[in-house]
Amino acid sequence: MTQDKAATLISKAFAPFINSSIAFIILLFPDNSLSFKNKIIYAFVGIIFSTIMPLMYLYWAQRIGKIDSLDIVSRKQRINPLVVGTLMYFMGFIVYKILGAPAIVTGLMFCFATNTLLVVMVTHFWKISIHSMGISGPIMALHIMYGGIILWAYPLIFIVALSRYILKRHTIPQIIAGIAVGLLLTYLQIKYIFI
Repeated sequence: MTQDKAATLISKAFAPFINSSIAFIILLFPDNSLSFKNKIIYAFVGIIFSTIMPLMYLYWAQRIGKIDSLDIVSRKQRINPLVVGTLMYFMGFIVYKILGAPAIVTGLMFCFATNTLLVVMVTHFWKISIHSMGISGPIMALHIMYGGIILWAYPLIFIVALSRYILKRHTIPQIIAGIAVGLLLTYLQIKYIFI
């Protein structure tokens, strides 16, 4: 397997939409304070608003020519999908609040919304690595929930970041910015607003 093919495979396997669904499942299912029914409901809400609905929009946008590909290489083409994603994350956050979902998943959905909103503003003049942010944020939420047992996951951030660099999708500063937004803002928001 060539370096580019490996990087492409890593980028697809750790796409932000996939990471979010996995994070919600890992945050919810080990929680013994929740009934199995509530775990299913909360996971379903997380997956719908952070994965299925944004992906449906992207497929639709590609079909009508608003974006060239699901990877959205063009900086200008990223703005509308990011705005739509932000709105969907905020909707998911509101549904979580209404349902009384655990603070950690409610906080993570809120972070997806606010972090993406920040990226929308920055995208008008610069690209931040959404892949780097999309792996860093969920890992930080998992770390907050489970502590040091999650340290094994941190190398995934480097692996995903390296894949984006190999594919020439981002510069090193853009990757570092994505990691910083994912780690720092997620930590601050969850720790000081939700927990």
